[in-house]
Amino acid sequence: MKTRRNRLFFLHSLALGLLVFLSINHLPVLAQTTNSMCSICRHPALAKGVNMYNWFMGPTIFNQGHQKAFVTDSQILQMKNAGITHVRIPIYAGFLANFKTPTPTFIDARIQLLDNAIARMNKQSIAVVLSLVGNKNAPHDMATSVSVLNTYESLWGSLASRYKNIPPNRIYFEVMNEPAYNVVFPKDPNGPAMWDRVQRRLLQSIRAVTQKHYVILTSYDWDTIGAVTQISNPVTGPNILYTVHFYEPVAFVYQGLQSFGDPNIQQARLLPYPVEPFQCNETLKKLPESVAKSLAYYCYSRYSVANVDSRFKALHAWAQKHQVPVYLGEFGAYNQFAPAGNTEQWVKDVRQISEKYRIPWAYWDYKADFTPMVKVEGVANPKVTVPLGLHY
Repeated sequence: MKTRRNRLFFLHSLALGLLVFLSINHLPVLAQTTNSMCSICRHPALAKGVNMYNWFMGPTIFNQGHQKAFVTDSQILQMKNAGITHVRIPIYAGFLANFKTPTPTFIDARIQLLDNAIARMNKQSIAVVLSLVGNKNAPHDMATSVSVLNTYESLWGSLASRYKNIPPNRIYFEVMNEPAYNVVFPKDPNGPAMWDRVQRRLLQSIRAVTQKHYVILTSYDWDTIGAVTQISNPVTGPNILYTVHFYEPVAFVYQGLQSFGDPNIQQARLLPYPVEPFQCNETLKKLPESVAKSLAYYCYSRYSVANVDSRFKALHAWAQKHQVPVYLGEFGAYNQFAPAGNTEQWVKDVRQISEKYRIPWAYWDYKADFTPMVKVEGVANPKVTVPLGLHY
């Protein structure tokens, strides 16, 4: 009996000691998890998404019946079952509202189409990111014209008022898609400050209506990681996120398309990812001499998953420093002229690196532009859905 009691006492003491040891040794881990900027943890509704270009922004949005036919209820259910948790909807401001007056008024039939789109997504527990897209002069005019800025403030106030009763984990407000102030004011060093001033005003117009909804902010320069990580004084506080778009390396992602910067990228063919210099240089020999000369830098870049990781590592460090969550609002690559399998590898690498740093993402695009996630009638494109880890 004594032996059994001693054994029980020993086991009890051992268990208690082990519990204390585990507790003490887990305290730093718990603290690290609590203090880390885990965007997916804070925003599980944004975990996996897709952009819906040409639903409310694009060349066909004014066609009769377009919005109702763009995506069916069965396709939305298919998206949900595949693992999509949210959609990002770029919205052309001029489609929704009449800008001929200082206070823009909604065009009833069109705003009801957006109401319906949001409701259909929310019905399947798919969250919606509303990303406002102004006309081509909007970024410049908002920075230089008080009346234009007031107009966009009024529009955001009206949108926030209209959707303030939707739960915050079902709708997010993104103030402006890719403002690109480096292009609007190319020689003005105050470009970042001008955009910051405009953005804070748009934020205030939303906050005047609702404090509980999440607002997504951006940088002044195409939403790039480099531009976001240069922001030294970001907006912080409850219910704020910053977004980035990732289309790097540009020569690979845009090959065969008209692109920013080097016009020779449009004539590029079979540029590889990841880059092995010898193979890449052999590819360049098949291109026009001027194109090959212009793109020679790409072959020596040795661009690989390590480069992708370094970019997202820098973004994660910035988010940690400023304690603000981040969101990968766009990424994608054009695969028509890329070597077989290379685009799929790039998509997989970007998605996995984003998830490594616990950053939620939205692929570009659902069924238009670049390499679509689904083909006609919602048929899955495995070259996208497989590397995205979706279950179509």
